[in-house]
Amino acid sequence: MKNLKIGVKITIGFSAVLLCVIILSVAVFVTGQITNARLNAVDELSGFQDDANSFLRYFYDARIGANALTKGYDQNEYNRVISNIDLANTILNKLSASAASSADLSGQQ
Repeated sequence: MKNLKIGVKITIGFSAVLLCVIILSVAVFVTGQITNARLNAVDELSGFQDDANSFLRYFYDARIGANALTKGYDQNEYNRVISNIDLANTILNKLSASAASSADLSGQQ
């Protein structure tokens, strides 16, 4: 290094700093992509949880209504129970379809 001119030394130093900046930029980009993928997974799971909570609510309401029906027949209560069962079934089908598509996507990666 003693025999090199000052311009060459400055160029080597600048090149080393530039290389470090490029390496750090690539590391930040890759980390950002990984974080984005994980956030997408969390968002998808949050949707599953919302659907599961809705299913449980409708199922619980249908069960409570069915218990009320055992005490006496009421057409309005019967219709409400059937409606809640239908809603719970719709959400359960949605959950099944979402789980199947998630399994397909994870199997492709």
